[in-house]
Amino acid sequence: MVSFNKVTRVIAGIAATALLIPMAACGGGSSSGGSAAPADIPAAGTDDGTEITLWTRSPLERQAKNAVKAYNASHKNQVKLEIIPNDDMEGKVGGASQTDSLPDILAGDVVRIPYWASEGIFTDITKQIDGLDNKSDLQQGHIEAGTVDGKEYTLPFITDVSVMVWNKDLYKEAGLDPEKGPSSIDEFVEQAKAVAALNKDGVAGSYLAGQSGGALVFDLFPSVWADGESVMNADGTEATLDNDSMKAVLDAYKELANTTNGLGAGSKEETGATWTAPFANGNIGVMPYPNTSSTALFEA
Repeated sequence: MVSFNKVTRVIAGIAATALLIPMAACGGGSSSGGSAAPADIPAAGTDDGTEITLWTRSPLERQAKNAVKAYNASHKNQVKLEIIPNDDMEGKVGGASQTDSLPDILAGDVVRIPYWASEGIFTDITKQIDGLDNKSDLQQGHIEAGTVDGKEYTLPFITDVSVMVWNKDLYKEAGLDPEKGPSSIDEFVEQAKAVAALNKDGVAGSYLAGQSGGALVFDLFPSVWADGESVMNADGTEATLDNDSMKAVLDAYKELANTTNGLGAGSKEETGATWTAPFANGNIGVMPYPNTSSTALFEA
């Protein structure tokens, strides 16, 4: 768990650049996967002054700019970054795949990766990935998400985490220990209700992105995992949500929803676009602070 003062802007994420192998973009559409990278390109890539185009979603703008700045300062190759509005990314990739105008690298939402990889718009860089000395240290889920028929197409770009965050100032006002956030779902409810009881204008105990499926996954599932339960089977074909841990999480949010100021205004309608703003603005007592993971994809 991580605590933040109300003036602290929360950025949960560790950037790992994946700008290793520049690939020329062209259209995909083959269910068997894209073309393979030339075998003579080493795992460390080449650095010959090539301009590399990179698209990333707007939520990752800060991390992407930092990664590109660091890369461009230390390489002859230069990365040209384009920030795509989050809601426009899927349509832009689809259109570009039909017009041979894909970027060299795409930093996309990891949930889209299996579909895009199966459509054949990425370069097969299995040889280069397997040749990395630190492959075992990388986020394996990102690599696996972009693996089709044993061919590897993706590397991690941004690895984000879900953490429980609380506002120390509001905790002090509510008579709570500002150095101790919740360590259980029951404590989460108790502490959120204590902040709610302040009855301060615009302040709520917690907040929820009620209209964002992805946000709800990152809000709810980590508490289930932390309790030793699962949410789906190993191959992702069957939900395993019928357990006491999931019920406890849902009951917790139901209780807060039925409590005055328990959940911030807009929780029911929140689509994820302003998901973390109420906490960053100092108006939320405690909440899971989840961040969508992303994967850097090499196009072909």
